[in-house]
Amino acid sequence: MSDSPLRKGISEKEFLNNYIRFAAVHRWTVAKTCFGRYRELDGSSPERAHLALEIHFCYLLLMEDILMWHYALKELQQSSSAHLMDILNGVNLSPAARSQALGEMQTISDAEFMSLLGFQATQTAPMPGLSVEECESVRAAIVVLKTTITNGMKSFVQGKNGVLREGTLVRCLNKIKHGLLVMRMQESEGQPEFVAVFPKGTEFDFATDQVSLPSIFPKQESLQNVLSEIETLTSGLVGMLTVLFLTRFKDRPAGTPPDELVRAISGRNRTKLTPDT
Repeated sequence: MSDSPLRKGISEKEFLNNYIRFAAVHRWTVAKTCFGRYRELDGSSPERAHLALEIHFCYLLLMEDILMWHYALKELQQSSSAHLMDILNGVNLSPAARSQALGEMQTISDAEFMSLLGFQATQTAPMPGLSVEECESVRAAIVVLKTTITNGMKSFVQGKNGVLREGTLVRCLNKIKHGLLVMRMQESEGQPEFVAVFPKGTEFDFATDQVSLPSIFPKQESLQNVLSEIETLTSGLVGMLTVLFLTRFKDRPAGTPPDELVRAISGRNRTKLTPDT
């Protein structure tokens, strides 16, 4: 009987390559699948509320993935010999740590972001064989990535219209993960149903806190907006880790991302992280 891959050990390069092609796109894949199922259902189906909640859950968990990588990359700067899998396994995202990472990633400079990914501002090339023009293209793409991530953080914290109070969705993540403190509700008879999340439990005061209560409406337009945010942040995470792969291993990740995500990335970012081969 031959040894399993786990018995032989998993190299850091293999792990990161797999993460880029699988784990980094997982939340987007699940949310997209849920949205596909949602569109098959009749408008009165109660299953729509479950699917809407799951799509929002993917959004929250994707943000947690990015915050986890923020801390992992900071630690990697201090301990480059540690295995990435072990570093990620050791990250503990307390509510305070989430809030701190959200703040740091909203205000990070271009140079700090490049350094976090192992790409120094004065670096001539992230890998052998790149021309000066190709290196500048990578540098420009990293700046675009930083903007994508910081804008995504701001949307996550404030909502598209700046209506959410700081930390609301972080608290909601805790409740959805650990207590599922949610209710299907209607504002009045005959009005559309929505799912309310209670980040403060029974301490919630509708009179003063209503603006910070996330209401998850199982409407197609609302869910498409959330799915778009997931798509944007997924492209950002994939891009971040691709740069990390380039700088750490002087090579390109093997395989290709899903075609739909490639089209989404191309639509948002005309610069390329890697030149055509």
